[in-house]
Amino acid sequence: MYLVVGLGNPDRQYADTFHNVGFLVADRLARLLGANFDKGECRAICAHARLCGEKVIVAKPITYMNLSGESLKELVKKYKIEREKCVVVYDDADMPLGAIRLRKSGSGGSHNGMKNIIENMRTEDIFRVRVGIGRPQNDRMELKDYVLGKINDGQRTLLEPALENAAQALKMFVSGADADAGTKKNWKPIFGTVCCFTLTGAFGLSAIAMARQPAWCSACGPTGWTKPARFCG
Repeated sequence: MYLVVGLGNPDRQYADTFHNVGFLVADRLARLLGANFDKGECRAICAHARLCGEKVIVAKPITYMNLSGESLKELVKKYKIEREKCVVVYDDADMPLGAIRLRKSGSGGSHNGMKNIIENMRTEDIFRVRVGIGRPQNDRMELKDYVLGKINDGQRTLLEPALENAAQALKMFVSGADADAGTKKNWKPIFGTVCCFTLTGAFGLSAIAMARQPAWCSACGPTGWTKPARFCG
């Protein structure tokens, strides 16, 4: 069983803000899996699906950002989910707008939601997908006002491809595509003729994707993703 947790704040006033990027990616992943957010449990709204014979839970905690780890911990305990099959997706103001980075472990940095998850899980060894939101261009704007501000049309143009690619990467993860270390391969989502993202072995631990310019790949379609032989769905 896999658990994907998108971080954000539940109130309507926070919809379409940078700090709710985790929710936006979770929504896209649920659509890719053909699942609906129709179950409330463990202080989260959840979508349940199956992929490659495995159950997948996509969760959006309603604890508010700073207590996200409490919801994740409850879900892990309820379903007895292995830590290696949990992954968190969230916004990162220390990365350029439209970038995504996948990591196997590390601190929570300046992100209170991720710090709370590490505190509750008592380990930094948690898979995570970080989506870059950049920082305010106006030096007089506080960072907290920026991350809780609405995403404008220009920013959305840069962000949308990253949201889609993050959801696709998560689908690969929950498909078990990297589960067998003996058959690790490089899977390269591509944009046009330029490969700007490499997912290697255990979730592309140090890979970074600059998803600034969406393009149609003649081989793969509009997402620009190659489809490895072991990737179900």
